[in-house]
Amino acid sequence: MKALVLALLLAAGAVHAQSQRWSAIDYYYKPEALGSLDGRIFSLESLRAGQPRPAGVLHFVHGEYGESAFSEASTWPVGEYTGLDGKEPADEKQHGAGECSAFQVEAGKGLDVGSAGWVMKTGCAPLSDDPAHRFVNMQANVAWAADQMPRPWQTPASRFGMEFSLKIPSAKMLAGAKGYATAQLQIHDGDGHFFWMQPTLFLAGFAPGAQSRDSTGLDQNIPYINPVYRSRGRYLSKFDNPVTHQVSHVTASRPWAQWHWYAFTVSSAQLLAAVTDLNAKGGKYSTDLSGYGISLIGVQTEINRQAVAPGKTPEGWIGVGLKQLYAYRLY
Repeated sequence: MKALVLALLLAAGAVHAQSQRWSAIDYYYKPEALGSLDGRIFSLESLRAGQPRPAGVLHFVHGEYGESAFSEASTWPVGEYTGLDGKEPADEKQHGAGECSAFQVEAGKGLDVGSAGWVMKTGCAPLSDDPAHRFVNMQANVAWAADQMPRPWQTPASRFGMEFSLKIPSAKMLAGAKGYATAQLQIHDGDGHFFWMQPTLFLAGFAPGAQSRDSTGLDQNIPYINPVYRSRGRYLSKFDNPVTHQVSHVTASRPWAQWHWYAFTVSSAQLLAAVTDLNAKGGKYSTDLSGYGISLIGVQTEINRQAVAPGKTPEGWIGVGLKQLYAYRLY
């Protein structure tokens, strides 16, 4: 399903899915034409220092590469890692010399509008002496300021929905490195507290069965919940369109070359379950769901190199293609 198709279906009549009848949809984000990366690349370091994000548009973020990285045009075939073919107008920016990490966008047409990709290589980021910095991270995000945040849970019957098409045609982990891709939601409670919900899309270098378990933890002292895709999970529901019969893919542990469609919804009851579980671990999140908003959505990849064996350096790479990102409220 593409969200445009869903909108037409909803306009024609209510769609019944997951025991919930929806008669309307409000879009928070739709794909935009991407012909240039100028003004769209930011470092995590600069954002944490207070640099503002652009509001409501797709932009790209990198961590542990340095603030001035990704300013030069690429000199090698990035599409061999991302699976994008570089249709003009397109743009690519790389980090460092040689075949290093890079971001890529292409304007696209029709269902290919808003296509983006990146390849993330640990070889471009020296292994830090501080285990807290033994990560590399690259993201595609859409963000909103506090007074502009979507607030999808103002009624008990409404759900937040997010969908996109994704491919990870190339990925490899060596010497204990662990790689992963997740969707991203930064959720605020209206009382000054927020947490991450990050549905897992891809895992590499993990023990068997990791893709079937929800996980929780802290990232930069901010709580996160990483739910897996289930028809009706505790924190989200895999969205399978009963009209178009399009079925959302689930967490994978091997790369794939074709586009996979991912979609999920988060109901008020599922948001309350997340809040309840976080508060049981010492959180102070409000239980008034009408005040909750979303300040950021996106897709991220990360490689964890904390496990260093004697005489070995954890290394790896992940190549990603992303298109047709939508965010909306169903009610």
